[in-house]
Formats: sequence, C-alpha cells, structure tokens
Amino acid sequence: MSTEPIMFVKRFLPRLLVALSIVAGPNFVFAQELPPTPAPAAVKPPAAAPKPAAPAPKPAAAVKPAAPTRNDRSGKYDSIKILSAWVPKVDAKQNRAVQKSIRETARDVDKMTKGALPLSDPTNKRKFDAYFNKYIFARMTDPSLAGQYAAMRRKFFRDSIVRARPDVHAYIVGLTLRYMTSVAQSRRLLFSPASRYNAMLIIGLLNEQEGSGIGSKRQPPKPYLPALDTMLKEFRNPQQIDEVRVACLVGIHRHALLDAALAMSGQGRLSRDRTRDLLTEMQGLAAAATPPPGRSPEGHNWMRRRAIDVIGALGMVNSAGETAQMLDRIVADAKAPISLRCTAALAIGRLKFTAAEGYDAAKAAKQIGQIAAIACRNELSHWEQQIKRQEEREKRKATGGGAQSQMAGGMAGMAMGMGALGGGGDEGMDYGAMLGGSVDADEDEEEVKEDFHITASRRRLKYQFTCVMKALMGPDSLVKPRPGVTLRPGGVYARATKKQKAEVKKVAAAIRKLFTITDQKVEERDAFLKSLEENLQPVEIATRIAPPPPAIPASGDQPDAPDQPDAPDTPAASAPAAG
Repeated sequence: MSTEPIMFVKRFLPRLLVALSIVAGPNFVFAQELPPTPAPAAVKPPAAAPKPAAPAPKPAAAVKPAAPTRNDRSGKYDSIKILSAWVPKVDAKQNRAVQKSIRETARDVDKMTKGALPLSDPTNKRKFDAYFNKYIFARMTDPSLAGQYAAMRRKFFRDSIVRARPDVHAYIVGLTLRYMTSVAQSRRLLFSPASRYNAMLIIGLLNEQEGSGIGSKRQPPKPYLPALDTMLKEFRNPQQIDEVRVACLVGIHRHALLDAALAMSGQGRLSRDRTRDLLTEMQGLAAAATPPPGRSPEGHNWMRRRAIDVIGALGMVNSAGETAQMLDRIVADAKAPISLRCTAALAIGRLKFTAAEGYDAAKAAKQIGQIAAIACRNELSHWEQQIKRQEEREKRKATGGGAQSQMAGGMAGMAMGMGALGGGGDEGMDYGAMLGGSVDADEDEEEVKEDFHITASRRRLKYQFTCVMKALMGPDSLVKPRPGVTLRPGGVYARATKKQKAEVKKVAAAIRKLFTITDQKVEERDAFLKSLEENLQPVEIATRIAPPPPAIPASGDQPDAPDQPDAPDTPAASAPAAG
C-alpha cells in the first residue's frame, strides 16, 4: 500500500485544523479535544420566573427655594431697576451725561404736568410713565436710599402733584396708587419694610383735589377715596407687616380729620358704610390690651393711640354708639399707660353726646380727673429722682473724683432726656450737660431764664391737662368766650344730667387751676414744685371716689342670727307689768 496518502494527511491535517479554528472562532472544539462526557445529572425542576423588577423611581425634581414671605426679615430685598440710561456711572464724564438726560426728561415731564406738552401724545405718555415708573418710584424701592425717602416723597408731591393741571393730576394720582399699592403689598417682589412703609405713606397723602386759597378763604384738600379703601384693606390683611399698618393708621387719621373739616361746610364725603367699617376696625385695635406676637408693648400702645385718634376724628361728625363705652373703660383703667388714657380722654371730648340714662357722669368725671392727679404725681416723682441724681453728681465732684468722676457726672446728667419729653417718670437726657453746660449754666446772665427741664414739665403737664379738660367739658372748654361766638358743650358734661353737671364742673374747676402753673414761666425749681404740690391737693380731693358700700347678702344666703342672751335677773325685769 502506498504511503503517500498517509504522509499527506499527517503533513496537512494539523494545518487544516488550525485554519478551521481560526475561521470558526475560539469556541470551536474538536471531538478529540473534548473532555469525557459526564454522567447525566438529575433533572431539576425549572426555577420560577423572576419577578419583574420595580420600575426605577423617577429622579426627584430640583427643589426650588421657598419664596420669601411678606414678613421676611432676612435683609435681602428686591428693588425696581432704574432705566439703564439713568443709572449713575462711575466715570465722571459719563455721569454728567446721565444727569443731563434726567434733567431734560424732568423738564419735559414738568411741561406735561402744566399742560405745555400734550400728555395724550403716545410718545409723551411713554416718556411720562417711564420717568415715574423707572426713575422716581424705582428709586423709592432701593433699600440703600431709605434715608432719603422722606425728601423724595416731599419733592414728588411738590413738583409733580401740587402743580399738575386737573386732568394730569388725576392721571398721576391713579398711576401712583397702582404703583405704590404693589410695593406695599410686595407680592411678586420682596421690598424692604422701609420701602413698603414709604409707599403706604404716599398712598395716604393722595388727594382727589388739592387745597386752595389762603387765609380765611383756604379750602382743605379732598382726599382720594380709593386710597382710603386701599389702606383699610391692607390694614385688615393678616399677612401685612406692622410697618405698613402703621402707615395705614397715619393715612386713615388724615382722611378722618380732613373729612371732619369738610363736613363743617357740608362737604363731608365719608359714607355711613365707610364710617362704620372704620369705626369697627379702629375700635377692635383700641380695645386690644394685649399685643399680638412679634409686636412690642410700646409699639402696640402707639398703634392703639392712633386708632383712638381716628375714632375721635370720626366722632366729630358721626354718632359714638358703643365706642364711647370702650373709651370710658380705657380712661378708667389704672394699669393702662397715662399716654393712652390721655388720648382716650381727648377722643371723648371730641365725640358728640346727649344726656344718657344710667350714665354715672360724676364717677366718669372723677376717673378722668384722676389722670391729671396721676400726671402731677409722676412729675413730682420724676423731679425727686432728678434732684437726687444731681446731688450725687455734685457730691462726687466735691470729693475730687477727677476726670473719671466728671465723666460719670456727665453721663448721669444724660438721664433726663426722653422722660422729660415722654412723661410718666421715664428717664431721659440732660440737654444742658450734653451741650457742655449744666442745669444752672445761665445764672451768670443778666436775665435768668427758665430751666429747660421746668419748661419740658410745663409743656407735658399742659398737654395732659388739656386732654382731661376737653374730656370733661368738650373741645371748646379752653376757648375764651367772645362776643357772637357760641361755645358748644361736650365730653362728660354733655352726657350728664342736671344733677350731675354740678359734680363735673367741680372737678373741672379744680383742674383749671393747674393751668396757672403751665401757662407761666417759673425761674426757680423749688417754687415750681411747691406750686404744683399745692394745686394738686384740691384735685385729689375733688376726684376721690368713695368705695362702694358692702354688698348685702341675699335672703337665702343670710346666716342665722346668734341667739339672744337671757335677760339679767333684775327687780325691774322680774317684776310683773303694772296692770
């Protein structure tokens, strides 16, 4: 058998296998290379199909930062951007060009307000709106300019409101109300409290018609009634900040006073519904003795006093109703600050009353008169503390305390200040010491002037006595009678019966004597204090309220009477009665 085929296979078979492995890939395995086949294993039941995996949660959306609330106090506030052409530039040359552009626009706007340029022209109107919205009003939202808000406000009314012709005046007033309402509400942007306060003050100053005339022919302005509705709405808003509420009170009080002045000539414009709404809101604030969270007691007291001022102004032309009872309670509240009681007393004097059945006018007059007595006692206590501090200061100087002692004395002298201006025995600043002098700095002058502290005491007492007198006898109680002028009674006297009027006059006469102290300058401190003490005693006697009689127990609760002791054995007692 020939060996050539065998030699061919041996030579080319390995090469063929390599070629096939390359073509088939790495998984090609020849039969001679496979391992021996193992014995078949037991067949396992098929595994359960795996449960479908839960869908992957969607990625959480990016959490947006919470929008700042209207009461936010973080200090990061928004402002309206000024038109780019009017933004101040760092470069002096560029800034001069900016100021020139502002002046030119202001001149054109001034011509429009006076009617020299037609506001109906679309180009003029766009320039007019841009000047106010993008410059004048926008600057009033910049927190860095808060110190200039008052000057900006005055300039705006002087240059743009008062001088405007009637049709332009109406347009500017409407434009201002819309813009400043958005600032005060601060819904889309968070403006600073100062900006919002200033915006509401501007709303309260808007008039439908400006005042006119001079002297006796002067006519008061007519306030813009939509502005009053806006202020009342924001005052009621529970989300509004107190700064805006305070500005609302200032503006509402202005509307009430001006409407009362207009009503005297038959031009009153407040409807009964508006008056009723105002009285309801103001009475609610005035009667709230406890401040809400976040409001200081001093701030709450100030807001209550402004609410009472509004009530008094409205009462000049409207019936008092139950509001008078609320004012009586404040006046009689011994725990209330004397400033609040004086404000309530002044409002009582402005209300219109008629004799009321069941009203104890004598007791009410004494409660009001006690305010004057308390004011005098507070003043005397205040002076006692001041004299004590002055004696201690002089004693330290006499002991040679040096510069440190003099500094301590100067600081002690600063203790008089706000008390001298605010009442109630509060401490304050000694302005004589602040200016480098002392309480007796004017003794070397030819004419001895009244001490500053005595002047402050007289002025403070006069205000408090005036509130008391007007509450007792009405707003004309301190007006000197003149021929042809009829003084109208008011206050407690108007509500008193004929029998009670004598008691009211008695209290008023005692307090009237105190005015002799407040109307005359006093050179010596001791003479002033002695006069104050002497005139105080009749007031305390006239305003003394007798304690109520003890309550008589009801018949069902009356205790059993004690047993009567037996009569003593006496000849007279044991003897039979004469027949």
